[in-house]
Amino acid sequence: MSAKSQSLLPDLLTGLFVLAVVALLAFFTIVISGVDLLRGRRDVLREARFQNVGTLRAQDPVTVRGMKVGAVQSLTLAGDHVLVTFTIDQDVPLQADAHAAVAATSVLGGSALTLDQGASPDPLPAGAVLPGAAPNDVMGQLGDLLADLRRSFDPADLRTLIVNLRGASSNLADITGRVRSGQGLLGKLLSDDDPLLTDLHATLANLNAATAALNDPDTPIGSLLTGDAPLLADLQATAANLRAVTQRLNDGQGLLGKLLSEDDRTYADLQATLANLNAATTALNDPQAPLGKLLAGRSTLVTDLEATAANLRGITQKLNDGHGTLGRLVNDDTLATEAESAIKDVRQVIDNLRDTSPITSFTSLFFGGL
Repeated sequence: MSAKSQSLLPDLLTGLFVLAVVALLAFFTIVISGVDLLRGRRDVLREARFQNVGTLRAQDPVTVRGMKVGAVQSLTLAGDHVLVTFTIDQDVPLQADAHAAVAATSVLGGSALTLDQGASPDPLPAGAVLPGAAPNDVMGQLGDLLADLRRSFDPADLRTLIVNLRGASSNLADITGRVRSGQGLLGKLLSDDDPLLTDLHATLANLNAATAALNDPDTPIGSLLTGDAPLLADLQATAANLRAVTQRLNDGQGLLGKLLSEDDRTYADLQATLANLNAATTALNDPQAPLGKLLAGRSTLVTDLEATAANLRGITQKLNDGHGTLGRLVNDDTLATEAESAIKDVRQVIDNLRDTSPITSFTSLFFGGL
């Protein structure tokens, strides 16, 4: 390649780059302006009447349900309203009750003309002017809000608010400093070597183990959650028994049922019994009563009872040792045998006397007659 060709190559590349940039700029300018050179669609002109169009400008998009279907061509001030002329794809139908509105497309002031196609069965006649709704003036509303806030705040209150905000900021800085240094509960939690953090880890581990036990069907609580364990059957049976018991109580069966029923006789009897028990315990606590003397401690009755018990112990000891007649009767069979023999002799004498009684009576009668 010659030196001349090499010197022209950078200029050629630079020219091609500039042409490409110009072509891209022209293309994006055409796209942004709304001119459709690629589709070659047929548009129709429509008009809409507004009291206020806000920031709507020529070449702003016309949209239906969020889709771009045309562009604004011109805005004309006509008396007390603004007449907006726009193009729309003829394939987009508009009904007789269609209407237009200006909507903001960005917070920087961009706008678009949005169309509501309407629901009427009749189509929009050619040359009909769409009614337009005034756009919401976001910046104006924001300005009004700021003005209202400015009027509602007194300068003194504003200064107080600023002072409070400064104090709150200082307190927040102090709190974050203490947390950073590991002070307080939150600071200890954020510290890596604090026992509280260790305890928290242990607690979380225990909770993890507990939830694992809940999910384990072999554990009692886990078996309750699975619904197919003997423990659950036992609990269900217990609940059924409790239901039966409460039903009997509600029906007035048994002592508790009678106490809970509307019949007061059992309650009155129980109240009388408690009154008697109260009187009895009062008597037991009375040191003048016999049982009260027994419970009160050392008294004459207690002394007499102790002496009587001692005497009874001595008598029973003598009986057990065989002293006296009763002792011999208890321990010696000979005296019992002799007593039985004597009783037999006495019985025989009585029988003999009974047999000789007629002879004695006859003799007495005979000799008495002489």
